Amino acid sequence: MNPTVRVGRYEFPIENALSVASVAPGRFARLWAWITGRIPAPRYDVALVGGFTIRMNEEEKAALDTEREHHAATLQVLGMVATLQRNSGLR
Repeated sequence: MNPTVRVGRYEFPIENALSVASVAPGRFARLWAWITGRIPAPRYDVALVGGFTIRMNEEEKAALDTEREHHAATLQVLGMVATLQRNSGLR
């Protein structure tokens, strides 16, 4: 079971997201932050199956974490139902 989810501006199967890594601001972003006096927004690189990498902001990463937790809970419930069916002789 690999449902397609919409996270921010991206839409992909939830299990295709392999890892999430924080990205440090680059030289230009640090210079721009120094000039404007603003703190650069956190960015995250999400590695997908097939070698693709997408960049997410903080809100999209929070939405991805929520979707992953929801998917993990769904799989846990499905596993409990399958075990109950197997032990009851329903399958």
